[in-house]
Amino acid sequence: MYQVIGRKWAKLLFLGLVVVAFAAVLSACGSSSDSSSSSSSSAATTTSETSGGGSEESGESKAVAEANEAFETYSQEPEPIELAPIEKEIPKGANIAILNVNVPGTLVITKGVKDAAKKLNWNVKEALPPLTPEGFSGALTSILQEKPDALIFLTPFPLSSFRQQLNEFKAAGIPVVTVGALGYPVGGDSPVVASSGLPIDFGPMGKLQAQTIIHAEGGGTDMALAVDPSVPAWKVIIEEMKKTTEAAGGSYNQIDIGLAEAAKTGAQTIVSYLQAHPEITYIFLTTNQFNLGLPQALKAAGLEVKIGTGAGEQLDVENIEKGTQDATVAIETESNGWRLVDATARALSGEEIVEPEIPTKYLIVTKENTDLAQDIDEFPHQEEVFLKAWGIG
Repeated sequence: MYQVIGRKWAKLLFLGLVVVAFAAVLSACGSSSDSSSSSSSSAATTTSETSGGGSEESGESKAVAEANEAFETYSQEPEPIELAPIEKEIPKGANIAILNVNVPGTLVITKGVKDAAKKLNWNVKEALPPLTPEGFSGALTSILQEKPDALIFLTPFPLSSFRQQLNEFKAAGIPVVTVGALGYPVGGDSPVVASSGLPIDFGPMGKLQAQTIIHAEGGGTDMALAVDPSVPAWKVIIEEMKKTTEAAGGSYNQIDIGLAEAAKTGAQTIVSYLQAHPEITYIFLTTNQFNLGLPQALKAAGLEVKIGTGAGEQLDVENIEKGTQDATVAIETESNGWRLVDATARALSGEEIVEPEIPTKYLIVTKENTDLAQDIDEFPHQEEVFLKAWGIG
């Protein structure tokens, strides 16, 4: 199903559902140009239309060829996960603390953590603090006092916000494995011994989304991205989709929708924008929250526009099978929890962590390959790879 993106893209994305919750706590990072406000202050519409006509024809052809190659790669069954065996003894009965974000996306990841930890006879204690920097800071203090053997740390906030506390974990000999290091040192002398390939960096997602459109349309086209620009994590999606679209000679348009208003006014905001810009043939939604009622609203308005989503879930696969959606770009989630436990096992056993920046896998799903995306939350279900590496079974 999913393919690992190369080291250039080693910092991958956090879950779209996680960002839905993050939007309420992260500060605004600005939006694109030529904005025009809608009736709701949190559901503005912005457009940044660039013809891409300044690109050399050869450059556009190259971008289209790259998009086709990426689509071919990331819509295929992936290479299996590869893990070196842990030669040293993995301690049994270890006490593992999880500091988690209480939203569905991360809960899927930590389900993987708990399932994997059970195989190692580890004890897991989970903390779900208030979604504020103070809440996470307080939880770190409490966890440190309990002296766990290791900490698996998921947070929407920059790790640099907790630098002093992370150093205290290091001084106490407690290894920290994170989701979302994003610029914080990983490995070596850092308190963070490993970081999952799901940090708050949507660059690869934005690029693959644009390449999915380019492939589907046979080249550069007039497309739109529905996004909440006040979410810092999505700024790079905007940048990558714009850059990739224009490189292929397409026109990038942006529809700004506040996440808080997505369920109420998102569909109508998108329809109104598309009615004013009938040249647009494809719209990508940064989260399927923006897809609530959208297919029906488009049909009622007599608009024929392809729909794609990021951070694909089972609902997206079902929509594709029903024909109400055209594509989604998905990532492994539950399996990523197993990767976190693998890194923790290596740290506790004294085994070298060869890849402190843990990779992850992507899948572009369309109607041609939904068979690869069944039970998408569990993908890639390769439990036996981890058990073999841990000397179990």
